[in-house]
Amino acid sequence: MLMKLSWVLKSISLLLSAALVMGVPAALQAAPRCGDLFAFSGELVSQGKVDGVLTETLEGAGNFSSRYSINQAEALAAGERWLGAGYRQIGKDNSGVFVSADGRRRFRIDNGSLIGNHSPHKPHVHLELVHPITGVVISNNHIPLNK
Repeated sequence: MLMKLSWVLKSISLLLSAALVMGVPAALQAAPRCGDLFAFSGELVSQGKVDGVLTETLEGAGNFSSRYSINQAEALAAGERWLGAGYRQIGKDNSGVFVSADGRRRFRIDNGSLIGNHSPHKPHVHLELVHPITGVVISNNHIPLNK
């Protein structure tokens, strides 16, 4: 499945300035992986933070803000672990919303979240646990991004 993520990439690059778009033509991008789209200089991934946001998402209910604040590399690592193999983008082209192969988990890096248009009113990403049949969001973790 070929996808074009240039809008998402441009938004993230502009909004978060540390993100660098990899120069791969859209026609060659097959089912892009979140972590393959960016190169980060100097950002380390704390597996403790990644584990923490995944655990609190599984244990949480409703809309809530994470007790963790993570960097971009950690956000992408958490998103890819959350989604697992075979995930895909959903919604409009370049939506920045990715869903797991089984439909139970979503990772949102949409424009509104990245600029902080809603709670917690600062740049953030979402990890969501979704009921696979009804589509009702069980847990929606808003995870603030470090500047």
